[in-house]
Amino acid sequence: MRAAAALAQPWFARIPPIYAIALGDGLGNFRIFAAPWLIAALSAATLLAFLASRPSLGSAIALAAIAATSTIPVRNLIDPAYNASKLRAFADGATITIEGSVIREPEDLPERTRLYVSVTRAAPAGASLMPSSGIVRVAVLGPEPFRVGDELRVTAKIRFPRNDGNPGEFDYEGFMARQGVAATMTAPEGSIGTPGFTKLGHFARFPASAIEAIRGRIGGFIDDNLQ
Repeated sequence: MRAAAALAQPWFARIPPIYAIALGDGLGNFRIFAAPWLIAALSAATLLAFLASRPSLGSAIALAAIAATSTIPVRNLIDPAYNASKLRAFADGATITIEGSVIREPEDLPERTRLYVSVTRAAPAGASLMPSSGIVRVAVLGPEPFRVGDELRVTAKIRFPRNDGNPGEFDYEGFMARQGVAATMTAPEGSIGTPGFTKLGHFARFPASAIEAIRGRIGGFIDDNLQ
């Protein structure tokens, strides 16, 4: 009975989802990327088709939605969504001042904290700040309390990710690009609270700040009750 029911379905309803994923991957490699609004529309249409008791139509649209969604990872890989053009105006190794906000949860490592700062203004050290853009990963030596939404002004040397060109080396430049990171900086030790590293304020960013707060409460509950 099940076999007969399966054969009664249209041919497109019997296509395995992995084929749709492979199609999306192939389209992405040809730089054919689905727009977010199209993916959302296909997903909504899939739901409506199933609610209207049109499973064959819903299955077909679902396959199209899967294929469209599968182009996104390829786009992030070969065409990263970040713009480093304004930051690239500075020379590698130059000391500059940036202003921006922390847009990702800080990474607490044994000897440093990594901050992902979305830059809004930048200039050579001592010059007037001008509008700029790009994400800079700032390393702060030692564990420091930062939150998503912290507004910072940092003066340090800027470094642009690059590969050395050695055979078989790790693609550091591509790795950073896929994370959307245009450059890196390391705050000098002991600079926090000085003109070289100033916290200008805090502006909550939804939903990242809310997620961070929930994680903090869960972590606090575990620390208080499960140790």
